[in-house]
Amino acid sequence: MEWMVEQVSRVNGAVNYRVIDEDTAIVADVKRDYEGEDALAIARLIAAAPTLLAALKDITPTMPPMNATCHVGMTTQDKCAHCRRIAAALAAIAKAAGL
Repeated sequence: MEWMVEQVSRVNGAVNYRVIDEDTAIVADVKRDYEGEDALAIARLIAAAPTLLAALKDITPTMPPMNATCHVGMTTQDKCAHCRRIAAALAAIAKAAGL
């Protein structure tokens, strides 16, 4: 899935952007409430969301419950910085999926 950003209008010096999918269906409009580079950055972030989510899913391993032994077997996962980062990535994936 490839989403793209296009500039759709310029109103009172502020630029409006639209995020569209590969079929040119509108995914999101970023209105002039956000000015200049911020609006473009927000539109680009929205456009990159499917790619970012797919990449995050691809690199994030599944984990047993947080009270289980850490991946190195030295402590529990809740005390391991690496395991906490994996848990945060899994939480972000769940949030994006609406879970």
